[in-house]
Formats: sequence, C-alpha cells, structure tokens
Amino acid sequence: MPAADLANIKSRLTNPNVYWKHEAIYGAGEAVSPSEYLGSGDVQEFRYGRSLKQVFLNENLANLKNFGEGWGFMESGKSAVFVDNHDTERGGDTLNYKNGSAYTLANVFMLAWPYGSPDVHSGYEFSNHDAGPPGGGQVNACYADGWKCQHDWREVSSMVGFRNAARGQSVTNWWDNGGDQIAFGRGNKAYVAINHEGSSLTRTFQTSLPAGDYCDVQSGRGVTVNGSGQFTATLGGGTAVALHANARTCSGGGGPNPDPGPGNGQSGASFGVNATTQPGQNIYVTGDQAALGNWNPANAPKLDPATYPVWKLDVNLPAGTSFAYKYVRKDGQGNVTWESGANRTATVPSSGKVTLTADVWRS
Repeated sequence: MPAADLANIKSRLTNPNVYWKHEAIYGAGEAVSPSEYLGSGDVQEFRYGRSLKQVFLNENLANLKNFGEGWGFMESGKSAVFVDNHDTERGGDTLNYKNGSAYTLANVFMLAWPYGSPDVHSGYEFSNHDAGPPGGGQVNACYADGWKCQHDWREVSSMVGFRNAARGQSVTNWWDNGGDQIAFGRGNKAYVAINHEGSSLTRTFQTSLPAGDYCDVQSGRGVTVNGSGQFTATLGGGTAVALHANARTCSGGGGPNPDPGPGNGQSGASFGVNATTQPGQNIYVTGDQAALGNWNPANAPKLDPATYPVWKLDVNLPAGTSFAYKYVRKDGQGNVTWESGANRTATVPSSGKVTLTADVWRS
C-alpha cells in the first residue's frame, strides 16, 4: 500500500498518535523501500536481525560496538527491530530458538542496546517451514505441547525492566576481549556483560553505577558494586549478567524481576544438563531433598530450556548438604522417562552453589 494512503488512514484515527509500525523489507527486488514509510510510523529494520545472526554465528560480538545507525541502518527512533519473527525464524534469515544460547543472548543484547523499538518473538517448535501451531493454536501452558514461550524466559523477560530503567541513557564503559565477550553500561542506570564463548569469564567490570547492592536479573543472584563502580563476576559460557537501577535486591520489593523459582538464595546447586527432547517434552530434576521433589517426579522442579539443548536451574539447598539426584523427561501427557545409570551425587559448599552444569543426559 502506498505510504501516503497509510498516512491518510492514520490521520483519521481517534488517536492519530497511536503507535504505528510498518513492515517493509530492505533489499534488492523489493517493491518498496522502507524509507518511504518513515513519515507515519516506525518501520521494521530487517537488516538488524539478519546482521545479529551473522555476528553471533560467524563473527565476533566485539563488532557490535557501533551496531545500528553506524552499520547503515535506518534512524533509531524510527526503527522497529527483532531477533526473529514468525517468518524469518523459518526462512533462515535470522536466528531462532534452535540456535540455543546464541539466540537467547541475542535477545539479551537487543533489549540492552539503545537502538530501535524491540519486538520479542514468542512462538512454538516447528519441524518444517509450513508447520502449524500445536493443538490447533490452543496454548494450555508455556513449555508444554511444543510452545516455546520465549517471552517468559527469565533471560529475556528480565531485560524488559533493564530496558525501561536504561531509557534515554547512552552507552558507557564498553569492554570486549576482541572476540565474543562484551560488556557495556547505559549511563548510571544499567550494565550488562555477555559471554558468548564456551569457557567461563571471570572479570572485574567497570561500570558507572552508584555503589551498592544490585540484583543480577539474569540469574537472581545479588551483586555488590563498590565505591569505584566496579563489581567482580564469573559468567559461564553462553550466559550474561545484567544489573539496573530498579532492581537493587533479589528478595522482592526492590526488584521488579525477582526469581519466582527455587533458585533465589545464595547456597544450593546450579544444575545444567545437555538433553535433547521432542516437542511437548521437558526436563526435570528430582532427588532426595524436598526442594528436588523427594524422588517424586510429580513434584520435581522443571529446568529452563532457554539455552537448549542445555537445560538449567538453580535450586536453594542449605550449605553443606550432600544429596543425590537424577534427571527425568516428561511429556505433555505426564509420561515420565528416567535417565539411566546410578544416582548422581553432590555436596553444597559452605558458601555459594555447587556447579553441576556439565551433566549430560544418560540414555
């Protein structure tokens, strides 16, 4: 539709200032140019998602230092951006949930980076380009029957509060290792570090945040920023740390995104198991502790698939606790499959969490 016609329609609305977004794809052979529609609303910047895929899969995150207009994209204030949408996730143009932690971290970056108006795609598993929604489109529950519910992943949903807190703040304190580890602040309101490498990153990060206690909204763990604006953290491979001024505590009240699950405390276990599943299946952990369901799969906590095929969960357990555990797979009908082999065992240290993130499902 011609841009002038759309502008005319918008002008006749009861509220002509309503948010208005156009889909016009940039590229050779396209019938129209996105720039034609900038006069009446935002326009989706398809090059954004395509470029994120290229960087996360084939280049280095260090290249993102001037991502946006510095890459020749449209004006930030007129651009709508996304990591993927319902079309591009299937066509291979962009990342999608099958890219595991690369996809999750790309969403973290998008919501932390001050370019464009972001859209978070939330959909369902698919095996081919034309696959329709499970259950005829009926959503009975997130993470069941093939519904991915990316909007509900902690790594993604927690960054909405981050973006709101950082609104209007420019990028500060950029750091990168020349590869796939980056960190940057948003003025004195927020700070994020992203580790897109396979090994862990331990570093003292320089921020512009006021001194005090903060909640890492990615993990639900407390972080202390010293009087020089510094904090020290260890990021596992494929993870991020994100702090902002509106999340000063992880225990509720001060933070808009406290972890509703069992992993909010300072001692316990960090589970992570590499396990492949079919649509509608999920991975749980159970064991000889109440927090693990006391060996009852019906009460076992579910692990988070955001970094699929690695499923993760933090669970509170008292310091010094020795415990046994195993992973189970459950489908939408409640059928349970236990992993094979003997019970796994671990002991919670005197402080912090025991790290069990190298586990692999035993068939």
